Formats: sequence, structure tokens, C-alpha cells
Amino acid sequence: MTLVDLNKLLVSILQKTSQLKKRFINEKLGSIDYVGIFPKNSENRQEFTSLIKSLDAKVAYWDDDGELYQITIPIKTDFGEIKLIKVCRENSIYNPKSNKIGYVDYQVKNYEILKEKYKNQIPFTFIYGNGREILSLQEPEFDVSVYIPNIPLSKDLGLS
Repeated sequence: MTLVDLNKLLVSILQKTSQLKKRFINEKLGSIDYVGIFPKNSENRQEFTSLIKSLDAKVAYWDDDGELYQITIPIKTDFGEIKLIKVCRENSIYNPKSNKIGYVDYQVKNYEILKEKYKNQIPFTFIYGNGREILSLQEPEFDVSVYIPNIPLSKDLGLS
């Protein structure tokens, strides 16, 4: 895998999450907080980690699900800038069936309004942990997920 391949993967995740959002969410969401990548195995995870580190990235945060890297020079895409990338572990709670390629966490100003509007609608669910609440959008035909946290991780870490 090369940096070009990594960039293609990131853009693919962004394109697919954009399609998923358009299908179920009427409101415009805020900017990208970070993009998460789901490796297929430990070798694939090591490849992603090495490539991201080659971008002069540093670990900004880690938990049981993986490491969040802060990139020195943001990656510009048609969907916005990517400043943070999380490389998840193969057994991440965010990918229990190991069928997803990644996800995007979005920053929003109107979380409570979105929560009230979508809380009882399928395919929305909630994820709770680390003092955060996340409105999750997952649809079986998509190999990506959309996450809308009540507190963006970058803000919680003082990175934005």
C-alpha cells in the first residue's frame, strides 16, 4: 500500500459517508472531525500506521479501539480537510462484524436537535462511552458509518 492508496481509501470513505448522510439526514452537518479506518487484519493495520506516520503525524489520543493521529499538513479533499485519522484495531467495537472500511466523525453545533429528530428512527442508534454520546448511522448496504458525537473528540482533546 502507498500514500496514493491511503488517499484513495480516505476519499472513498468520505464519498460513501456523504452518500449515506444524504439518504438519511436532511440537515447539513458540520466539518469532518476525523476519519476512522478499519483494517482487515494486524498486517493491514501496521501498513496504515506506517503510512500515516510517514505524513509526520503524531498520536494525539489512543484508547482500546485504536490510535488517533494528528497530521501536520491536513489532507485536502472535496469533502473538507482531514486533520485527524484514527486507525482502529481489528476488533473495534465500532466494527463488530468486520465488514466496514471506515467511518467519519462529524462536528455539529446542533447535536441535541439532531438527537431528538433521529433518536427513534431506523437506522440510527446510539453509542455511549468515555463520557461521550454518539448518534450512529449505519446501513447494511454501506461499508461505512456516520458518527455524530455530542462532543467532538478533537474539541474534547483541545485539538480544534
